[in-house]
Amino acid sequence: MKTIQYNQKSIPVLDECDVLVVGGGTSGMVVALSALEENKSVIILEKGILLGGTSTRGLVHPFMRTHVGTGKLTKKLNEEYLKYSPYCRYNGGPYALSFNCDDWADFYEEKIKAAGGKVYYDATFLDVIMENNTIKYAIAYIRNEFYAIKAKTYVDTSAEAVVCRVANVPIDFNGENGMHQSCSLRFEMANVNASRLCDFLRSINYGGFGIPEDPNRIEFVRDNSLIPYFEKAINDKVIVPADVKYIQGFSSPGKPNVMGFNCPELPNIKDINSPEGFSYYVSEGRQMVRRFSRFLINYIPGFENAYVGKIADMLGIRESVRIVGDYIISEEDYKNRATFEDGIAKADWYVDVHKDAENTEEELQKYTIGEYYEVPYRSLISKHCNNLIVGGRHLSCSFRVEASVRIQATLRDIAEVIGKACAYSIDKNVDLNKIDGKIFKCK
Repeated sequence: MKTIQYNQKSIPVLDECDVLVVGGGTSGMVVALSALEENKSVIILEKGILLGGTSTRGLVHPFMRTHVGTGKLTKKLNEEYLKYSPYCRYNGGPYALSFNCDDWADFYEEKIKAAGGKVYYDATFLDVIMENNTIKYAIAYIRNEFYAIKAKTYVDTSAEAVVCRVANVPIDFNGENGMHQSCSLRFEMANVNASRLCDFLRSINYGGFGIPEDPNRIEFVRDNSLIPYFEKAINDKVIVPADVKYIQGFSSPGKPNVMGFNCPELPNIKDINSPEGFSYYVSEGRQMVRRFSRFLINYIPGFENAYVGKIADMLGIRESVRIVGDYIISEEDYKNRATFEDGIAKADWYVDVHKDAENTEEELQKYTIGEYYEVPYRSLISKHCNNLIVGGRHLSCSFRVEASVRIQATLRDIAEVIGKACAYSIDKNVDLNKIDGKIFKCK
C-alpha cells in the first residue's frame, strides 16, 4: 500500500476516488447518489456506524415540508423509499417524508453500495494536505489507524465544517449576539397507549395540532390545556420548568405504540462549539429526558406503561458554525425573495430560530405558498480552496437565514446539485470554485 508523510509519520493511502464525501448524513447521502448517477467513484467517510446523521442517529423525523422542491433525485428516492418501507408516508408533498429511522439508514446504504459507492464507518476526519489552494489528500482516523484518501473533489457535509476549517476557508463561529440556536436531544417512548392518550387530550380540550382519527398518527405538542399538569409536576419536583418549555412528539412510522420526541430543548446557556459546552448539553439532555419521561409516565394518561425505548446518540444541533463563502445569503435576500443567476435550489421554510433570548421573527414573515428565495451556488464554495464544496446547514448564510435553509428537504435539493457539480468539475477540468453556477440554475 502506498504511503505518504503526514505529521512526521508515514501513513498508508487507503483509497482513491473521484468524490470524497465527509459526513454520511442528510446531505452526504444524496451527494453520493447524485455523483454516482454521473458515473463518478464515491467514498463516504462516516464517523458513526450508520448513515443518515441527524435523520437516523439524531432521530430527526419527519422532514419539514417544502412547497418549492426542485430535486428530481430526491423525489425519486422518496418514491422508492415508500415502496421499501410501505408503512411510512409523505409529510405534505413529495419532498418531505415521515419515515422510520432504522429503515432510512438501511435503504440509503443499500442504494449507495448497489451503485458502486463505498462507505467507511468509524471514520473521523482529521486534516487535509494541500498544495496551491487544492486538497491533495484527506487524513482520517479509521478503526484505530491513521489513513490518507486521495480524491479529485471533496465535499464537506459534516454539518460542522470540519474540512473547511483545515482547508483555509473562513468560518463564522459567532451565532447571533454571542448566542447559538438551542439544541435538543431527541428520544423515543415505547409502549404508548395512543388511543388512551387521544381520549385524555379530548377530555381536557387540547388545542394543539388536532387529535387524529387514527391514533397512530398523533402529534403531541405543548398546549395551554397541559399547563396544570406541568405545574403539578414542577411542584412535585418531578420536572423543572425548562423540561416542558418546548414539547413536540410524533408517532413513529412502522413502530406501533412508539412516539418520537423533538425535545427536550436544552437551556441555551453554553457555547455549543466548546468542548465544555457540548459535553454539558449531552449530559444535561440525558437528565432532561429522564425527568420528562417520568413526567409523561406519571401524569399523562396513555403513558402509564411506557418507557424510554431509545435516546438519540447525537445532539440535535440546529446551528453552530457557517462558512464565509463567496456569497453570504442575507436576511435581505429572505425578505426580498431573492433569485440569482446561479440559484441552484429554492427555499421557503420560515426563519425558525430556537433561542432563549427574545426573537425577531416578526421582521422576517413566513412566506405564502409558492414564494421562495434561491440558494446561490456561490454560497457553497470559497476562493480559499479550489476543489472543496459545502453541503448542509453550515453553508454560507447569515444566522437567521440558516434557521430557514437548514431543513432537510431543502438541503437534499442542494446536495443533488453538489453531486452534479463534482462530476462537472472532473469532466470539464474546472475547479469547483471556478464553475459558473448558472449551469445548474433551478427551474
